[in-house]
Amino acid sequence: MTETLNIYRDDEQIASGISPLHVKLDPATYPAGTFKGELVDDSGVKTERFDFPEVVVSAPIIAVTKVTLTPETASIEVGNTTKLASAIEPTNATDTGVNWSSSDTAVATVSGGTVTGKSAGVSTITAMSKLDGKITGTAQVTVIEPPVTEG
Repeated sequence: MTETLNIYRDDEQIASGISPLHVKLDPATYPAGTFKGELVDDSGVKTERFDFPEVVVSAPIIAVTKVTLTPETASIEVGNTTKLASAIEPTNATDTGVNWSSSDTAVATVSGGTVTGKSAGVSTITAMSKLDGKITGTAQVTVIEPPVTEG
């Protein structure tokens, strides 16, 4: 016996074919929702509509193409902080978050873009795209000893 599978989103029939049926849904047309199905046998008898809980329509992944840090260079004294801002391109990337790191944590540490000077030297601060871990932006931070005050 052959069964036809009809698939619905709300009251709109979006697909029909011989069961089992593979349907590729365009996320732009069907961004999300509850999908129902019904089976129709050879004689035209339909089942009650049933949920397809496993149907997931995912938005396409929009890749990060560039990470930029501002400012690109900074100078701070030991014990002080400066804030670096990250910018992701395109702005509608699937995940615009970054992971921060320092090339020399003895010189400078970074957390959420806030750089803390630890000892005199130069450290490269990197922001890496969380989406793929390959696209990075960098900034050079020079840490200097604070001036000696007499008195």
